[in-house]
Amino acid sequence: MAEMISTRTREGAWATALLAGAGLLVAAGLVFAATPDKDWPVPPSAAQTKNPVAATEANIAAGKAIFTDKCVKCHGEKGAGDGPMAMMYDPPPADLSEPKMMNSMPDGEIFYKIAEGRAPMPSFKKLLTDEQRWQLVDYVRTLAPKPAPPSKSGSTGKSPRAASH
Repeated sequence: MAEMISTRTREGAWATALLAGAGLLVAAGLVFAATPDKDWPVPPSAAQTKNPVAATEANIAAGKAIFTDKCVKCHGEKGAGDGPMAMMYDPPPADLSEPKMMNSMPDGEIFYKIAEGRAPMPSFKKLLTDEQRWQLVDYVRTLAPKPAPPSKSGSTGKSPRAASH
């Protein structure tokens, strides 16, 4: 009888320990989720660098080929940061299809980040030429929707001439 009580006490202690451990994991996850992304500072001179490679169909296609070869496994086919290896990394791969982030980031900043990398993202400075990295910038620009042009207030979409008839 005493042995039965001792076994139940041990089982209860294990259950309590498991619940406490699970609670700690949940709490740690909530703290981590609430922590903003780590800054990735880019020197102002690098961010202001203009892309010397025109966003032609050929350059965008070349950038897409590079993206498919070097970036899809982490950033995913559409750049959403959901590639097959994405879950392995902290910080996670950026969502390159997110308009707010991408439309606020100058080409030079994207180029710098591709060139320099940041753990866990590798540096592509020695793996890709400058031209290839700029082509990659041209392609990445196609992944996020562009903001709609501002509309003229009060405009009906009709020309004044058409409205007068």
